[in-house]
Amino acid sequence: MRRFLSLSLIAFVMLSAAAFADGDSEEIRVWHQFYFDKGLDYNQFAELGSTRTEFRRLFVDEIAALMELGAEPIDAAAVLLALDGHYIATLNRAARGLEASFAAEFRSALLAQYEATGKPQRVLVCNGAYFAAPDAPATDRPENVDVVASGTWSNIDGDTVRVTADFAMIGTGRMISFTAQGNVPSVARNIAFQLFDFYEKHRFAQPENPHPQLELRPALPGHQSRMGVPRDVAIRACESQGYRLPYSYELDVIFAMGAYDQGGIQIDSGWYYHVADDADHVWLAPGKLEHVRGASLPNFDKRDFYYVMVEGPPSPKVQLITQLDAYLKSESRKPEAERDTLAIYAMRLVLAELNPKHPENDIAKRAMLQEFAEQGLAPWDYLQHKGVTRDIGLTRTTHYDARK
Repeated sequence: MRRFLSLSLIAFVMLSAAAFADGDSEEIRVWHQFYFDKGLDYNQFAELGSTRTEFRRLFVDEIAALMELGAEPIDAAAVLLALDGHYIATLNRAARGLEASFAAEFRSALLAQYEATGKPQRVLVCNGAYFAAPDAPATDRPENVDVVASGTWSNIDGDTVRVTADFAMIGTGRMISFTAQGNVPSVARNIAFQLFDFYEKHRFAQPENPHPQLELRPALPGHQSRMGVPRDVAIRACESQGYRLPYSYELDVIFAMGAYDQGGIQIDSGWYYHVADDADHVWLAPGKLEHVRGASLPNFDKRDFYYVMVEGPPSPKVQLITQLDAYLKSESRKPEAERDTLAIYAMRLVLAELNPKHPENDIAKRAMLQEFAEQGLAPWDYLQHKGVTRDIGLTRTTHYDARK
C-alpha cells in the first residue's frame, strides 16, 4: 500500500509539471518575448545611505572643483545637473535592449541543453504576433502558446543584474519563478537551465519512513535556545513527555531523512547529540559516534551537546546491536583469566557486520576469523554454543532478521 501511494505521488507530481502548460499537452510552448519591469538599482539605492549633509557636501565639493577651473557657480551647478541627466538617460537607453538580448540568450541556451542531453525538446519557444503591447493581459489565450514569461530585473553593480523570471500559464495564471544573478547572458542561460530542470529532471518516489514505529519531536522549547544541555537533563526532559533518547543508529537514519520527510527531523550538521547507547558517547552529525573523553578532538570539553526525542521501541537491529554491545563490554571488563576471548571475537565480528560504528580493520578480522576456522565454528554459532545468545534473549533468526 505504501509503495502504491509513493508511485501515485510521483505520478501526480510529474503530471502536475506537464499540466502546468496546457492540460494534456506533451509540449510546453513558451512565448518568445519576455516582459521585464525594472526593479531597484542597488547602486543608486546605496546612495540613500548618505545623510543630507553628506549629499550637500559632495555636491558643493564638485561645484568647487569646477570653479577652480574657472567656472561660475551657476554654470558649474548646471553642468553637474546636465551630466546627471545624461547619465540617467544613458542607463535608460542601455536597458531598452535587455528583454531582446535576454530572450535570444534564453532560446539558445534552452536548445543547447536539449541537444546536450539528447532529450526530445518538449519546452518550445514560439514566435508570432501575440502581444500588441507589453501591458496586454497575460490571461488572454493566444493561439499555440501555453506560457508567457515576465518578471523583474535589478542592477546590482556594473553589468551585474539580478533577474526573476515568472512563467505564467495562459488561462489559469498559475506561475513558476526562477531567479539568477550575473551578466545578462549568464542569467538567461541559468534561467533556461532551471526551466529545463523543472520539466525534464527525473522525479523519484518519496522515500519510505525507515522507522514507522517511532514518533519524533525536537528538544523542549526551553532547551532549543540553550547552548548545550547535560545528558541527565536531556533524559529527564524526554521522560517528562513519555519519550526517550534515540540510539546512534536511529540518529543516522533520522538525519538522512532530513527535516521535511516522514521519519526525519531538523538536526544540525556538526552538532553533538546525546544518545541512548551509553553515557560515554555522543553522536556527531551526520553520523559519527564520539567518546566523550576523546583526546583526539580539539577543545572537546568545550563542545555543547543537544538532543532530540523519540517515542517507540527500537527496531530489532538496534536492540540486537545494543544487547551485543552491552554484553561485549561486560565480558571485556572481566579479569583476563575469566574472559572468553573467542566470545569477544565473535561479538566484535557480528557487531562489525551489523553496525559500521563498530569497525574492524582487515588484519584484525582475518586474525579473529582464523581463530574460528581452527575451531570449525562460525562466530554466531559459537555465541549460541556458549549460551551467550540465550543469556541476552536472542536467536539465530533474530540475528538474520535484524540484518535486513
